[in-house]
Amino acid sequence: MVPFVDAMPGSNEEQFNVAHSRMRLSGLRVVDSLKNWGVLSRPIREEMKMAVAYIGACAILHNGLLMREDYSAMSGGLDDYSLYDQSSRYYRDDTSLEESSIERRASVIRNALATKAKEFQDEDEERNRERADEERNRERNIVK
Repeated sequence: MVPFVDAMPGSNEEQFNVAHSRMRLSGLRVVDSLKNWGVLSRPIREEMKMAVAYIGACAILHNGLLMREDYSAMSGGLDDYSLYDQSSRYYRDDTSLEESSIERRASVIRNALATKAKEFQDEDEERNRERADEERNRERNIVK
């Protein structure tokens, strides 16, 4: 997935780009941290199935440490992950991302994700408004 180019402020696409950036940066932090773990500190020369198992096991252990609020395994090597934001690599010109069939399908999925994320956000905001209204009504009833 790649961010939208020239997303309009406040649009689904802009919100997707924000979420994309946050998730991407979190992923970079994890990858950088896991590269310091013994078995992942060098190229894995095992068959693919075993390599996937190594990575999965390390990710589970990493998440276990985070759940215990043990941040000792977190990488300190990359201070500013925004330096790794490559969204500016994607631009529109005669060879845009939209040209190939696979990229067009990926674009459809990305658009659907952006729209669905906006729907979830709107529903969440509506629930929060309803809760706030209920709380105000309870307070008014107590005062009476």
